Amino acid sequence: MPRLLLPALALTLATTLAACDKTSEDHARDAQAHAQNAQEQAAQGQIHRATQEQAKAQEDRAQANAAAVDEGRNAPPDSAVPGYIKAPEKNTP
Repeated sequence: MPRLLLPALALTLATTLAACDKTSEDHARDAQAHAQNAQEQAAQGQIHRATQEQAKAQEDRAQANAAAVDEGRNAPPDSAVPGYIKAPEKNTP
């Protein structure tokens, strides 16, 4: 029984950790929440806390931009299009 439990637990843990990667949208939402918290803190007169929240928002925006570059959502997949369907390259001078 313990021999079967360990591999199953390891597989579950690996799958869970792999699914926890944040996307650019997640980072953008976090940045928006931090910016909103910064405004609320500034309105309450807590300038130091508002500055910290603003720094977190900037960090999340930078992470969102980096994640968006890595995701490559704007580029079509090259391998999914067969060679006979691809448009010919234009060599016009």
